[in-house]
Amino acid sequence: LRYRGRFTGWFKGVISRMKQRRDYNFYRCPSCKTWLRVPKGKGKVNITCRNCGERFIKKT
Repeated sequence: LRYRGRFTGWFKGVISRMKQRRDYNFYRCPSCKTWLRVPKGKGKVNITCRNCGERFIKKT
């Protein structure tokens, strides 16, 4: 039962990212591995992680 909850939570995140894939790019923070959502079509963007404060640059 404990594993089922972990799996369903992960699966809901995957489904959510797939639904929003047309409008947003999803990146992982290099330090804490949190998923971050960035709008598409903005060029190079300076991204700041809300969880740990790490900054990195990605192309959208």
